[in-house]
Amino acid sequence: MQKAWVQSGQAGNNATPLSDNRSARSLWILNFAAPHRTLLVMKTLALITLLALAAPVGAQAACYVEYKAKQDSPLRLHYGVLLIDGGGCPGPSRAMRIASQRLASGGWTLLNVLGLDDRPPSQQQKANAGAYYLRY
Repeated sequence: MQKAWVQSGQAGNNATPLSDNRSARSLWILNFAAPHRTLLVMKTLALITLLALAAPVGAQAACYVEYKAKQDSPLRLHYGVLLIDGGGCPGPSRAMRIASQRLASGGWTLLNVLGLDDRPPSQQQKANAGAYYLRY
């Protein structure tokens, strides 16, 4: 004998389950779009993905490094700006390594990296660097 409040084969709600693909309404809910728009949605998502992946490449084209360097015998000091192409600004330790190697080729010793920036230097920074603006 079955009690009146227990009905076998039914869930606690009266709606069709979301996994029931027989009705057009549930198919629309599962796919988030009408079936004839699926291709349009897929193309749009593919385009957004491509743009998102391509955007950082253009944004990380170059890095300007401000530095101070010295030469011994006789002691000479200079302030300069050098350019690291491609891949954006590296971390400070990598920027110091790159700047140190470039300056060593000209007989200079890197003293300090003052800053890293992906924007071109100001006119004041260019004037301060003088002959050492983008020299190394």
